[in-house]
Amino acid sequence: MPGLFFRPFWAILAVLWFSGALTVLSASAQEHGTGHTETAGLVFNRDAALEISQGAIGRPVGDYQFTDSDGKIVSLSDFHGTPVAINLIYTSCSHTCPMIVESLKSVVKISDRTIGAENLVILTIGFDTQVDTPRQMNAYKSSHNVSRDNWLFLSADEATIVKLSRDLGFQFESSPYGFDHLAQVTLLDRSGKVYYQIYGQTLPTPNFVEPLKRLVFGAAANFSSLNGILNQVQLFCTIYNPNTGRYQFDYSFIFTIIIGLLCLSLVAIFLVREFRKLRHGI
Repeated sequence: MPGLFFRPFWAILAVLWFSGALTVLSASAQEHGTGHTETAGLVFNRDAALEISQGAIGRPVGDYQFTDSDGKIVSLSDFHGTPVAINLIYTSCSHTCPMIVESLKSVVKISDRTIGAENLVILTIGFDTQVDTPRQMNAYKSSHNVSRDNWLFLSADEATIVKLSRDLGFQFESSPYGFDHLAQVTLLDRSGKVYYQIYGQTLPTPNFVEPLKRLVFGAAANFSSLNGILNQVQLFCTIYNPNTGRYQFDYSFIFTIIIGLLCLSLVAIFLVREFRKLRHGI
């Protein structure tokens, strides 16, 4: 009798252990594994999606039209002349998309203090066209307490989303739980070309602000005007402090320049004096 009881008992334990092991292995593979997520017969390849995303850098984005959360029609060309950050989300997402928006809120506060709020437009665009209506985008904006003036929450038709996604290098696939997609924020330059891609559910502050600094202050050295010189000073002297999580003006760079100029001046004076001595045979 005892043997008859223990045999099924151990068999049940073995089945439960094996099932748990499979679950752990599956979760580990999804977290660390091959970059593939199989969903409803589709395979979302994150490595391929990342390659497509990087391949979009330098590509001009079409002048597409959207409806904002107040029902107003806007075009991408309305924002030419100002850098634009675009992130595509779907409002029914309960994890990744809300995290990206909240992280974006945090880094934008820092970038606004660093480069000025007037120097960046943010567009959060719903790509689930059946759900992400202007009313839904307005509710989403309110739920995240976004009050920044030039941060717009936009809707579009399916054809526009397909074209915009292609231009931005943004890949998404339907899944049983919503959509699989890269956690991606795209920076456009003043002319509307893809300038930089930023990845992650939580956006590292320097990854967001540094390319914006180059867009606003100018990556190429320009010393032909006072404004160009000031921009270069801001570009090189505004330094990220990881201890405070903020950018601050580093005066040491200016002091280094001043000391260098003084040293060059002293060397020049010495050389001129020596040249005069030689010239006059002293």
